Amino acid sequence: MKDLSQTLLAAQKSASRRPYVTLTATNKIAGVVRPKYERLYTGSETDGFHALTVADDGSLIRLRVTPPSDNRRLLRQRVVNPGPESDFSQWVDTGRYDVLAVAACTLGSTVSVFWIEGDRSIHHRKSTDNGATWGTVESIGSTTSAAASGITAAYKNNGDIGVFFTDMEMLYFIKCTSGSWQPETTWDKTTGYLSGVGCLYDGDWNFLVTGRDAEGNYRLWSLVYGDGASIPAGTWSDLEELVTATAPAGYEYIQPFMAKADVIRSSFVEKFTGTAPYSRPYTMNIVPGSSFAEGRWSEPLPFNLSGEFGLAYGYHQGCLWLTCPFAVFRADLSEVAIDLSGDVLAIKEELAEGESELIVELVNGDGRYASAGTGSFSVLDVGYGLEVGFGYITTNGVETGIATGFRLEALEHVSGGGKAVLTLHASGGWEALSDWRAHTQFRWNESGGETVSVKDILTFVLGRAGIPLEVKSESAAIAGFFPISQSTPETTVAESSVSF
Repeated sequence: MKDLSQTLLAAQKSASRRPYVTLTATNKIAGVVRPKYERLYTGSETDGFHALTVADDGSLIRLRVTPPSDNRRLLRQRVVNPGPESDFSQWVDTGRYDVLAVAACTLGSTVSVFWIEGDRSIHHRKSTDNGATWGTVESIGSTTSAAASGITAAYKNNGDIGVFFTDMEMLYFIKCTSGSWQPETTWDKTTGYLSGVGCLYDGDWNFLVTGRDAEGNYRLWSLVYGDGASIPAGTWSDLEELVTATAPAGYEYIQPFMAKADVIRSSFVEKFTGTAPYSRPYTMNIVPGSSFAEGRWSEPLPFNLSGEFGLAYGYHQGCLWLTCPFAVFRADLSEVAIDLSGDVLAIKEELAEGESELIVELVNGDGRYASAGTGSFSVLDVGYGLEVGFGYITTNGVETGIATGFRLEALEHVSGGGKAVLTLHASGGWEALSDWRAHTQFRWNESGGETVSVKDILTFVLGRAGIPLEVKSESAAIAGFFPISQSTPETTVAESSVSF
């Protein structure tokens, strides 16, 4: 259902009317900019624990830990005005050895670095000038064992810092309040061995945690430690499974990272230990219009890189950065939209239950679209978005209903009979849902008192396909029916709007 203005309704009912079509090519799919990464650096550094943060002046602050054969040295790098001509190969030795893991975070021009050493000590070093110079090293605590496998840190806007690390089956939290470090505290969850943690602060402390559950199965969870935004301060949310694999399957999930850019974006590593083993980073994002606490993530997509220690995120002034010790990637997240309305020769839209298709012919007699997918037409390419609106020329000018979003699937250059056109073939939200395949198995049987409603399951599945669920009306059953392992009565479903 689309809302129309009174003047548009009047034009629609008029005996004499002039139709109008708008067509826009965009780099947004389902409301999210699709990053187009360029690789700025390919190095020979050995993969290992690493961290990234971007200072207020745009400087890239990178850290990495060398392999055991090189004494696990902690190296640091600052690249001012990073770009294609920058040198990402120069590293400064910090003089710290036997480092197990490292993290970094930024608030304005203040940059903080944290690391764990082999004697279980946790250290902090700070710069107040965007990483140009550094203060003295301070010890802020220690781990319980030498098996600490991950550390992450984030600033609050008021300057408080949260430092979190995984140690065996526990997630620990050290907080700096008003410049004073507080005693370590722990979460209240029961799991198996934890392998990594990533954090960002966005009203609450938001986490991705990797490891095993109590039965030994591998998991990627989301988790919130409340600070008064989504949940009460000082309380932990439930662990929400995002990716899962049974122990015999041979899959593990490690090294999560996060950043808040246009939306919250994250990465993690899928490590396969079976035949033809691999370690591959995956990326995903929060579905627009949902909060971190709701756990509505898009389907994880593989990144064209091999590495066991993942890709760290950084964001500054519309630029998204992904780095590991031997690679630097950059993507411009600025929204791009190209108005194609004036070149539409013919258009056909078919919308039905479970089906959505768009076919457009663009005038191309002068060859203006010969280089579609490049240069100024870079977003007129497979995998990017098309938005189409139908309407009329009204007393208020050109008006259309709410634009419908499609995903461009194919471009076809056609010429003959004195005509040259570029034909666009696009699919909509129903096809996105139909094409979605679960990367891992999910179960929603009642277990240990944990229940998920039919509505929440539907919202989760749609989110994986990149589609937010907007409910217009619903039955009591869809929000109150929780599937269990036994047979259950039939229920009605929500009347809803699926937009893409």
